[in-house]
Amino acid sequence: MLLDNKIKCFLTLAETLNYTKAAKQLFMSQQAVSRCVSALENELQTLLFVRTTRSVELTPIGRMYYNLFYDLNKEFNERLKIIKREADNSNFKKIFLGVQSYLDVTSIIKAISEIHKIEPELNIEVVRYSPPLLMEHFLNNRLDIILILDRFLQKDSGLNKEELLSIPLVLMVSANNPLATEDATFETFLNMPFISDLLEGEDNLTHRLRAQHDIKLWGLSPENIIWASDRDSAYTYAELGYGIVIGIEMSCIARNRNLKMYKTGKYESLWLIRRENCDNPMMEQFIKILKKEYRLYQKNLSKPHKKLTKTSTIDLGKLAQG
Repeated sequence: MLLDNKIKCFLTLAETLNYTKAAKQLFMSQQAVSRCVSALENELQTLLFVRTTRSVELTPIGRMYYNLFYDLNKEFNERLKIIKREADNSNFKKIFLGVQSYLDVTSIIKAISEIHKIEPELNIEVVRYSPPLLMEHFLNNRLDIILILDRFLQKDSGLNKEELLSIPLVLMVSANNPLATEDATFETFLNMPFISDLLEGEDNLTHRLRAQHDIKLWGLSPENIIWASDRDSAYTYAELGYGIVIGIEMSCIARNRNLKMYKTGKYESLWLIRRENCDNPMMEQFIKILKKEYRLYQKNLSKPHKKLTKTSTIDLGKLAQG
């Protein structure tokens, strides 16, 4: 695909003739798609689409530009495949693994250590991205494997995915909150302000819609929403007593903070998504080891829950080390 985001949006909208479908395919908001197409029209100084309240149609000039960009895109991808094939022949011992920003990578480190016992020269490059950027890099074939939480996946995306583990969701609140007692439960904090963090690459409207969805999903009724610029800020606001955060127990950002955690009774799935057209002979071996390490992690993760009562809190630091 051509690298210019405006052209990607134009081609996708020209093929779907539907802003909703185009946005879904591009993992963007409809407003972002509209802005990209309008920017391209301004750049080309011509109208590409005729828009009404009921339909979207290409103009005659738009059809000509579509044919041009389509042919350029096809040739670009064919040449890109040749270049990648040459690169793969010399770098087949490399795997690019993307991880959602704040996830604990303990199991990944152990899996890398194990695969190096089999193939010492295998180079596994691990990078962290926010969910939108993680999906973007994966769909653009810059990553071979990604690890991402269920709520950031489109259910009909058709991706090749496997569930690695099911992670308990917990409510986190400042340990100095007078309500954060041993007798407190998740329900104690349902009306407290809810802290929602902005994901990198996410526009404000998408952020607000996601926050409202999360509030409904978790059965919260907050007196107000506090908007945080990123995940680290969200935990800091919770630590300072501004409100509550809902998260997973394997969040590395939440460690060593002055927070108490209360079980929500809900779980989040962590998915492994892989490229189907990867020819790396070590890929299957590494995934097999990675899944084994996460099964061990799941086993260790479940141990503290057997000891917890309904009103118990969880020690984040000890859990992460376990």
